[in-house]
Amino acid sequence: MKTPTRIPDMIGNMGHGMEYVDYRIQLWRKKYGDASLSRSDFLTDAEKERIRYGEYYDWLREFSSPAVVTNHSLIGSGGTEKTSYTIGLGYTLDNGMVGKESFERFTANIGLEHRISEKVKMSLSSYLSQNDTDQGSNDALLNAYLLPPIVSPYDTDGSYLFNCQPTSSKINPFVQAENNIRKREEFYANVTASLEVKPVEGLSLKSQFAAQHNSDQSGEWVGTMTQQNSGVNPPSASRSEGRNLNFVWDNIVTFDRQFGKDHKLNVIGLFSLQKETHKGSSMSGNGLPYESWWHAIQTADEILNVSSYYWEASMVSAMMRMNYTLKDRYMITLTGRYDGTSRLATGNQWGFMPSVAVGWQLKNERFLESAEWINALKLRLSWGKSGNNNIDHDITWTKLNLTRYVFGGTGVNGFEPAASRGNKELRWEMTSEWNVGVDFAFLNNRISGTVDLYDRRTDDLIFARSVGSINGYSSILQNIGKTQNRGIEVGLNTVNVAHKNFTWRTGITFSLNRNKILDLYGDKQDDLANRWFIGHPISVQYNLKQLGIWQEEEAEEASKYSASPGHIKVLDKDHNYSIDEQDFVILGTPSPDWTAGMNNTFVYKNFDLSVYMYAEIGGLYSDDFTYMFSAWDNEHWNKLDLPYWTPENRNNKYPAVGAQSYNTQVLGLVSGTFLKIQNITLGYTLPERIARKLRMQSARAYVSVQNPFTFTAYRGSDPEVIGENVYTQLSLYPMTFTFGLNLKF
Repeated sequence: MKTPTRIPDMIGNMGHGMEYVDYRIQLWRKKYGDASLSRSDFLTDAEKERIRYGEYYDWLREFSSPAVVTNHSLIGSGGTEKTSYTIGLGYTLDNGMVGKESFERFTANIGLEHRISEKVKMSLSSYLSQNDTDQGSNDALLNAYLLPPIVSPYDTDGSYLFNCQPTSSKINPFVQAENNIRKREEFYANVTASLEVKPVEGLSLKSQFAAQHNSDQSGEWVGTMTQQNSGVNPPSASRSEGRNLNFVWDNIVTFDRQFGKDHKLNVIGLFSLQKETHKGSSMSGNGLPYESWWHAIQTADEILNVSSYYWEASMVSAMMRMNYTLKDRYMITLTGRYDGTSRLATGNQWGFMPSVAVGWQLKNERFLESAEWINALKLRLSWGKSGNNNIDHDITWTKLNLTRYVFGGTGVNGFEPAASRGNKELRWEMTSEWNVGVDFAFLNNRISGTVDLYDRRTDDLIFARSVGSINGYSSILQNIGKTQNRGIEVGLNTVNVAHKNFTWRTGITFSLNRNKILDLYGDKQDDLANRWFIGHPISVQYNLKQLGIWQEEEAEEASKYSASPGHIKVLDKDHNYSIDEQDFVILGTPSPDWTAGMNNTFVYKNFDLSVYMYAEIGGLYSDDFTYMFSAWDNEHWNKLDLPYWTPENRNNKYPAVGAQSYNTQVLGLVSGTFLKIQNITLGYTLPERIARKLRMQSARAYVSVQNPFTFTAYRGSDPEVIGENVYTQLSLYPMTFTFGLNLKF
């Protein structure tokens, strides 16, 4: 069972509709004067009646609802002396919390392993999945945010109104959800087969072939009674589909031997081939004659946006790795990898990535043998290079876009250069990393963990560099500059209490990363047009700095900026009484300063309780939701219930209602700091003797809750969705209660 949690606090929700009425009066007086309160569009007769009788509608809570999620899995295994198998079936149904949203998935998997002889083994595994998603309507939830509590979705006869607020353009979310259908179907199939031969002791030859296929089909139906068609225009629809196929063939040679008591050698050689193909098409149509969803677009009055695509990419890899251990104390690993990708142009397709790592098991040294409180202690040092192959397949090509124009009275097709220019000189984006780490366990393994420090430097980053459109394109892909990432990662596990009937264990993780640009074009100069600054992270918030809100005693100074008390006050960096981009400063970066997690597990006899907490501290993000619902002052829509400035409420963050303040973009910059209790699980395991009497190996029942508590200053539904697009990704975040039963026979 899941239910919306942290529903944003809009003005007048939860029955406090008079707060919205007060806001509406204040807004109209500020924008249009006292006389505007007698205008017919200030309040409709229906709205006045609802106010008179105190009938207010909480749009977000009424449009959303709790939903049931079911997840079933059945796993079986067995075999003979030479053959073993596993088989599994799964089913998930997730009914969405908003409108018609839902997700349904069927899965099946099978694994088979057969020993042909003592030296030959073969295996086969497969996984199938069918996913069906009803994505609901984007506009429906957005309208539920915007419509005020003095508006009702119902007509006098109890039926849904289409335009429930005649003074604005937003239609009834319930009607929108019924008439705007968006569905997606996906099918996945993964098959892996391998053959392994061990001709002599210590030598293994393995060949493995894997194929992954997935296809998807998406469709959208926009009926007449929708926001898009305004209750007037005929229906429209769109459809897209894609097919993807990926083959990977790995051939691995492994030599693993021990020589005498002191020497261990493990050598692995790999040769790999990979190829992927992608193809698909899409089309849309306006003016459909009947309700056919997207299955009869050919009947539309106008067929639009017909397109198709096909592309393929491949990669060849060769790798050799050697691990040598001396006396179970000293370890060294040498690796060389050579990759070639079709995504880059001839002459730059190959990249060599070497690495070396050494380790020292201090616990096995004689001088620590007597230290019984030390169970494990290992030091590690490594250096290596890695390449980035996560790039588009056509980045080296300058593409042409199809354009249509009239020539000689006839429509013809033409082509024009795309906005981005390709670059056949692009090279591999390479990252070199130093890492030093320690693994430890103390006090009979009551305290254990790892600590890693790293320094990563990336050369030849592939960036789209903005250029003047006078060149015929607005950006060009280039290998640009150097960046550095430094950080620390810590994992700590403790057994705090260990008694016969009670144990308490804690697991802690901590991560901190700092990144900055070291150079761009070899001259250590910033690139202001692209917002790249030497010594700062790649992505920064470069904007005006809010100093507060102009107060009444600052009226004279505010007037120099064409502002007045209640308007946003920003930094005038050059002190010229003109606010423009020359006053922009670096405010922060959209990534946390550090993250941490903690899991506590308590076991008392057959009961177990676990509590997991997660925190992200720092980071400054640009959030469309906060901007839209705090900066916009539409005379008919709702907004976030915030402490907006008044002469009595002299806050320094949010401007006065109806102030029509400049520089409102600063309101969309929000902190990403939060602490979450992400999961609490309570379980009970049936005693083994009782389970056996019931002909079971084990049985466990549990109940859990996800996202029960979130501590943050963020005003949206959840801090982990900061930055979502309000027009295509707007969501409500769930708190989920799970009741489960695990049975093993």
